[in-house]
Amino acid sequence: VAATVREYGTPGSVRLLSVAINNLRRQNYGSAIQAATGAIESGGLTPRGKSLGYSIRATAYGLTRRRALARADIAEALRVDPRNVMALNARASEAMLAGNLTAAERDYSRSISIRPTGRAHFGRAFIRFIHRQYEPALADATQSIAIEPRPAGAYALRGLIEHAMGRRAAARR
Repeated sequence: VAATVREYGTPGSVRLLSVAINNLRRQNYGSAIQAATGAIESGGLTPRGKSLGYSIRATAYGLTRRRALARADIAEALRVDPRNVMALNARASEAMLAGNLTAAERDYSRSISIRPTGRAHFGRAFIRFIHRQYEPALADATQSIAIEPRPAGAYALRGLIEHAMGRRAAARR
């Protein structure tokens, strides 16, 4: 508990972040936004905790199609803590949606250098696949699966990459 308080903030503020995360998982986005806002405005969060609060709220905004609010919170999360992997991945996803694959790949790569996640490796693999950089795309797709083996998308992407490389049997597997 003491380490969490040092890392993220006062117990009351951290409890609000926990409520926000749980509501996000339950797809109760309005309550997630409310709890994250309460945590951010509490004054009890460390910079890392505040950045997490903005990231959680940005995710909820994005899932409710309030993209401008999501982008603003992502920017604030990264201003407060430039090493926030959740915010870097979210900004990369936004860049992909906008068609800016260079910015997306840069953010995914930065995220991976801080803390590798399946999401970041999957995103970068997809961009590399689009650019026909098959070997690095395959490595990223495989790494995504190694980190998070359950999402089917990484397996499908790896199959597409293998197929593009002429490896039909591997693609079918």
